Formats: sequence, structure tokens, C-alpha cells
Amino acid sequence: MASSAFDKGLAVAVAIAPLAAGATTAWISGKYADASARRETNVRMVELAVGILQQAPSPETRSLRTWATVMVDKYSDVRLGEPARLALRDSVRLPRGVFGVFMLDSVLWIGPKCGTPLMNR
Repeated sequence: MASSAFDKGLAVAVAIAPLAAGATTAWISGKYADASARRETNVRMVELAVGILQQAPSPETRSLRTWATVMVDKYSDVRLGEPARLALRDSVRLPRGVFGVFMLDSVLWIGPKCGTPLMNR
């Protein structure tokens, strides 16, 4: 009798195992797709912010530049320090064609494009 209950339990487990494995695979795939889409959004927001910060600062653009520095902090893996944030908001323009937004070892970076020297700019 005990063997019969064990056999039934084993049959149920064998029937359920592929369903559980499929559901787990679908859940993991969904999480990966969600993270990938979120990362793509982060890149686009940082690109937008960098584009704004590449424009010449002026009193009229101060609030927009403040927003751009907040977006860099929010969507980038590298945080701006307070002095950099204030300089970008008030007086410093990021150079065009030198800076890019890219992934490096799964980290979103804003920095020099490969092969671009930082000196003499």
C-alpha cells in the first residue's frame, strides 16, 4: 500500500516537473528582458542628458542643465560629485565628439570615446 502511494506521488512529481521548469525558465527570461529594456532606457536618458550638457550654458538653460545632471546621476552608474554638477549646471560644456555613452563591463559610463586623447581639449 505504501508503495502505491509512493508511485502516485512519483508520477505526480514527474508530471509537474516539466511545467515547473518551463515556468521557471519563462520567469527568468522575463526578468532578463525587463532588465535589458531598463538598461536601454537608461542609455537613452543619459544620451539625452549629455546632449543637453554639450550645449553652451546660459542663464536661460540653467534649469534644463540642472535636470540633465540629475538624469546623469539617476540613470548612469557613475555619480557626479557636487562640484562637477554645479560646474556643468553653470559654466562647463561637455565637449562634442569626445564624450560618449557606452557600456563597459555591464556598467553604463559617460566618458571619452576610445582612442580620443583627453589632453589638449
